[in-house]
Amino acid sequence: MLNASLYRATASQDLEATRRESVEWGRPLLDEKEFVERERQLAETRFGHPSRRRRWVMRIPSSDSEDFLSSCETYRRKLIVYRPGSVSPNEDGGREAGMGGVLSYEMGYSICSVFVPEEKRGRGHASLMMTLLHQELNRNGTVPTPFQPSRMTELAQNADLEDGYYGRDAILSFLYSDVGDFYEPYGWQVKDPFHLDWKVVAREGGEGEGPRQQDIDQEEGRMSFFPVREDDIPELAFKDEAMLRRDIQKPSKRSKGGEKAIRFAVSDPEGSSWLWLIKRSKFYANFLKPEQGVPDIWGARLRPSSEGQDESFIVWNYDYTPGHEEMDVLRLRFDDMDQLRSLINIAQIYAGKYGMKKLKAWNVDLDIGEDQGVELSFEEATRKAFEKVSGATLVKRSGASSSLPAVAWYGGSLRGTSLDWVANEKGWWC
Repeated sequence: MLNASLYRATASQDLEATRRESVEWGRPLLDEKEFVERERQLAETRFGHPSRRRRWVMRIPSSDSEDFLSSCETYRRKLIVYRPGSVSPNEDGGREAGMGGVLSYEMGYSICSVFVPEEKRGRGHASLMMTLLHQELNRNGTVPTPFQPSRMTELAQNADLEDGYYGRDAILSFLYSDVGDFYEPYGWQVKDPFHLDWKVVAREGGEGEGPRQQDIDQEEGRMSFFPVREDDIPELAFKDEAMLRRDIQKPSKRSKGGEKAIRFAVSDPEGSSWLWLIKRSKFYANFLKPEQGVPDIWGARLRPSSEGQDESFIVWNYDYTPGHEEMDVLRLRFDDMDQLRSLINIAQIYAGKYGMKKLKAWNVDLDIGEDQGVELSFEEATRKAFEKVSGATLVKRSGASSSLPAVAWYGGSLRGTSLDWVANEKGWWC
């Protein structure tokens, strides 16, 4: 077996890893220098702060420190976790009594930029690195064995993502696979790789680039919405967090695990992940479409029809990749089909304005038929919704370049239950 170990990257190793992976994720749009600059700008965000982001390199201990075999990145993420069942209220460790269960804040990690140079591929370096990474992240310091009990420790609700700790404190880790189900044998199970697509039709008067400003103004008045600007994101994310804490305690009727499932969601009350993705979008807007200008609208909020009504909103960003131009929905929250139609219509208008050809939303929660006591699967509900949400296409992603969400659970036995990912949307991708 290869005698290699996983190390926290030095500054020079981090830069070298960025240069290497520019071949994979920069070209043909960006050369090495441009790709390094993109990463430098993203590192300036709160999400990319060194206390949250870490580069790892795997190398043979006796080898030159720059001659590493593979590399990856991790981001420290706080999670909201709900465990059903009878519990005592207000236990220590950031737990509180929920609706018949325990609601707690836990720590997790997202994994990205898994890279092996082409000349080193086919030797098992990626699989060994990911196995070693489990040991660095898992609170038990072990590789998880599915459905086997493991020791649990508690994390306080007020745990700080920038408290100086890193690793050996995770209840789970997750990633977005661009190599199909490659990671499943190593512990990361694919979860709900669905999305809805809507085509974006350019409107007259936009010179082929979408609608005129007067079209947007008319829709803004007709639909009673407020545009979401970058400065609005923290407030919106804070409200979303409060609603997520409530929603996670009440499973959807289409929840695969039902009422017995352990449920988790990414906690980000400051919207740092959304802002990181917006920063990424702005970089490409400046680089690829300087004549068009950088977007200043990143979502829409519907005006509440009554006092105390939940916020209904959509947050998005733009993918400017030539031939792949699409608006990605980062977060979508609505109470009924009329709200969903309004939000999608608004998004399509702005997508058209910036030359996007498609609108994509992950795991839209279409609660069709529940008022009549009818329980439908995600696929059935989506097909039913086509009658009310025209133009949508349901896609189950697979294969390469599909960003398949996948989770490794470190929090004890799942025997007799399952793990549900709530709000499994593009806004927490990295």
